[in-house]
Order: sequence, then C-alpha cells, then structure tokens
Amino acid sequence: MHFVNITSSTSVTGAEDIYFINIPAAGSGGANTTVTLPDASINDGLRVRFLRIDNTAFAATIVGFSGSQLINGAASVSMFQYNDITMETINSNWVARLPEGTEWRYASGSPLTMVTLISGLASTGAVIGADNSASSISVAATNVDLTGGSGQNINMAQQAGKNGVLTSLSVVFSGVTSLTLVAATATVKVQLYSAAANSNTFAPTSASVNVSLPSNVALGTLVNAQATGLNVPISQGTRYLLVASLTTTGLAIATTVTAYIGATAAITYTNG
Repeated sequence: MHFVNITSSTSVTGAEDIYFINIPAAGSGGANTTVTLPDASINDGLRVRFLRIDNTAFAATIVGFSGSQLINGAASVSMFQYNDITMETINSNWVARLPEGTEWRYASGSPLTMVTLISGLASTGAVIGADNSASSISVAATNVDLTGGSGQNINMAQQAGKNGVLTSLSVVFSGVTSLTLVAATATVKVQLYSAAANSNTFAPTSASVNVSLPSNVALGTLVNAQATGLNVPISQGTRYLLVASLTTTGLAIATTVTAYIGATAAITYTNG
C-alpha cells in the first residue's frame, strides 16, 4: 500500500493508494487546496482514497479531471477534518463514498417577533426549535441566556450527539405583518449559537444567514437565503441554539417584524 501527503493544490496520478490531505497553518504556507483527480476516461476501475487530517479553516476540495468529469454527479467534493472518502472511476466519471451526515431542521411553528432599538440595532429576537419558537428573547448583548424560569417555554436548544462540521445553513422567511421601507433597510439575521453541556449561556458561532427584506413586506412575503461552504465545528455534547434577530438602517424608530421562519443546517459527521 502506498501513501502520499498533500499540503497544497495538486493533481494526483492514482499510483498511490491513500492520500493524506494535511494543509499547513496560515503562518506556514497553508492555503485553500484543490486536488484534481486522474482522467477517469482512461482509468476505469481505478480506486483512490483521501483522508483529511489537518484542522485548519482552509478549504480542501476534490475536483474531476479537466473540470468536466463529475463526482457523484457534482463538479467537486469538499473535505473536512477526519473525513475519509474512497472514490472509484465508473464510465468516465467518479463515484465517491461520502461521509455520513444529517440535517437539523427548524420551524418556528407560530409566528415569531423581532424588535429593534431606535438606533436600528437588535433588541429582542426569537429562538427557534422544531415546530416551535419563543420570542421576546434579549439579543442586545453578545450572548443569549436560556436560564428561563417556571412556565417559560424558551428551551429550544439541542445537544449534538456526534462530532461533525456544519457545511451550510438555509433560511426561509415568511412575512406576517406589513412593513414598508423607504430609503431604509431591514435585515433578519438567523444565527447558530452554542453553549457547553452544563451551561445556559449561548455564544454566537460563525454560522449565520442574513435575510434582506424587500421594500414592501406583507402577509405571505417569502424570502429565501443561504450560506454555503461553511466549516463550523459541531462538537459532541455541546448545546446548539438557532436565534433570529432584526436590524434596520434609515429608520429612526423601534421596528417590529413578525414572521414565520424555517431553516435547515447540513451537518457532515467526522470522527464519531
């Protein structure tokens, strides 16, 4: 069995059995890395295996030969730490056995409410669970507190059962109340927060989507937005919470927006 260490963008020949993707840190020459596969049209039945072992934030992407050969019908495959992917050529393209994953799905159930300060900064927002939500949650500070109390239905957090990486976050906004914007903007931010297993204090992660509202929002106004290519670690035992908030510009009043919000977070499992 042969091995080769990949530290930067390169093309592989298929002569080695296993390729270790090991991107250096930023201060040591690390950068986004693209690995190009051999020509599948002349290597039918060729099998190669890739393992990513570094923990840098740089992207590691595997692409087909000449940009025209596909991998599971797609132009590329992204790899994250501890991913172990085996690929084989079939009919001039590549078939990959990809890491297992899951989706965290969120839906507000009833309409939720988000409110700004007169300055346009976020004041109170909402936490979103699976077919449930809670409004009047303070989002003016950096962290969100879910300590709650008797009769407060605010615990919308879930605990990760496996280590993984969040790769995308998709959001759909459906308006309930009317809002007209003249020389002004309104943006709904949907962001994933995290807390230790024994904590009710949630801090923002880098997984977020900004939904820019149109100049006229009415009942049933739909806006979709998503963030892809994310690389946000998901740690087993950690609690995660989806939070929605509102900010505005050009309005010298406190603004309230009521809406339904749904979201999907795609998770790729890593090391168990």
